[in-house]
Amino acid sequence: MTCHSCRIEALKAGKCRNQLQRYNCQQGGKRFTEPHEKPFGEDVRLKQDVVVSILHCLLEGSSVRSTARLCDVEPKTVLAMLEHAGKNCERIMGKLVNIPVKDVQCDEIWGYVYKEESHKFPFEAHDNSIGDGSGNHKSGLGDQKSRIPAMTTLPAFACNVS
Repeated sequence: MTCHSCRIEALKAGKCRNQLQRYNCQQGGKRFTEPHEKPFGEDVRLKQDVVVSILHCLLEGSSVRSTARLCDVEPKTVLAMLEHAGKNCERIMGKLVNIPVKDVQCDEIWGYVYKEESHKFPFEAHDNSIGDGSGNHKSGLGDQKSRIPAMTTLPAFACNVS
């Protein structure tokens, strides 16, 4: 390993508590650790399992305060991890553009418009703009049957995905 300030060969000088190799520069007397990548970036000083548990709690829908209590960290730390994860997701998702889509898997993508089909009055029975069979409901499926069984694969044009 070469010292980054003196540019001469450094000697091994034990290991850190996190089992990374330490080096000692003979000329400058500086001690440094072998270069390594931190799994969650330079700003994160928490152990990997704590960060993973924080993100897992947030993904499960826990609040910031309950996540902080469960993981034994400050709420500021939970918010910092959330912001850090969001920036990383945004960086990754920014690269995923103009991907051709052939099929979209829709999981329980149906809903009610105005009221459920079974709650229609007799005079509303043939009105397709109300209930489960609506053509203008949130899924954007147009004239197709709007109540789709769970885990159905639809062509991309059926879900207004381009």
